[in-house]
Amino acid sequence: MATSRPMPMGLGLDVDIETGMPVDIQQLARESQREQRRQEQHSQYLRLVDDLRGQGGEVMREVAARLATRIQQLIADDPEARTLANLLTGVTTRLTAGERIVQDMLPKEIVSQP
Repeated sequence: MATSRPMPMGLGLDVDIETGMPVDIQQLARESQREQRRQEQHSQYLRLVDDLRGQGGEVMREVAARLATRIQQLIADDPEARTLANLLTGVTTRLTAGERIVQDMLPKEIVSQP
């Protein structure tokens, strides 16, 4: 394959042999493409930053869901972790039941206040 070399034209305008385009226009086109790629990458960066802020966006929700699934698998495979998870479930159940009992014992006016 021949290398692309500029060929001088009458008024000093160099033309690429392979494309027939003036060399200056090719350079401008390449620079424009580089700038467009840079802008696209910057836009992707900004979208990712927005996604990771605050409550998180789609990426954070997906990572959290996969992490939760993986943790559940690890707990299911580890007897000690399974025991600890069962203890937490039991405590949570007792706390929920205790909260209901206390609410039933209190006068309705106190329970309904914020």
